[in-house]
Amino acid sequence: MITITAPEETPQTTRPKLFLGGAISGAPDWQATLIGLLGNSCPQLILLNPRRASFPVCGGLEDNKKLGTEQILWEERNIMNSNAMTMWFCKETLGPICLFELGKMAALGHKLFVGCEPGYARDLDVRVQLGLMRSDIVVVDTLEALAGQVQQWYRTLGQSGPAAAPPAHPTAVSPASST
Repeated sequence: MITITAPEETPQTTRPKLFLGGAISGAPDWQATLIGLLGNSCPQLILLNPRRASFPVCGGLEDNKKLGTEQILWEERNIMNSNAMTMWFCKETLGPICLFELGKMAALGHKLFVGCEPGYARDLDVRVQLGLMRSDIVVVDTLEALAGQVQQWYRTLGQSGPAAAPPAHPTAVSPASST
């Protein structure tokens, strides 16, 4: 398993790619926990981790629009080029951008693995909205269960040959210029 961390470039490959979507700001490093839970169970998987080792932006992205825009574009590019995506909602933050990304990717039909930690304030919203739109998604309540879903998906990839290309999504990434 290889982990690509923002802002590293993602290699062009046919190996399956999983984007680790979920809260970063105000959230514990749940990505490291999930990576540890996956261990060596998915040797060909490329994990796309948006959590940078250091993100020197204080008070929000407006304080550093260039770095913030770079992060947003890295995430968009890698979400769209992934074969699947996790979305973890931890109790420490609402993760409003995560809710937006979940709705967007659910509407586009992307392969999703979703979890809400017990105590997450919008757990009911996530479950009901996904149930209305995507009955194929089972929302779990632990990182262990989320890792189990990823591992099950990965095992099915081996039965069907090389990873399918990421789904084709209509996307236009052109941020407004800022000066």
